[in-house]
Amino acid sequence: MTAGDAYLLNSFAAVFLGSAALRDGEFHILGTLIGVLTVGFGYNGLAILGAPTFFQYIFSGGLLVVAVALSTVARRYARR
Repeated sequence: MTAGDAYLLNSFAAVFLGSAALRDGEFHILGTLIGVLTVGFGYNGLAILGAPTFFQYIFSGGLLVVAVALSTVARRYARR
């Protein structure tokens, strides 16, 4: 049962990016929509540029790292 493994990193990146976009660490529908659109536009841009498929995984992983970093920075500023 590995049918959805290819979508797991994409969904994590979209949801965590969405949670860092509007409210610090809170998962909600609007943030998830923003994350999904960001990931979708990024993938589309990579396809238009003719990038190899493995760049999509690098892009998703990079977005996930950026989302976690933004959430951490926002949490530190919220404490002050």
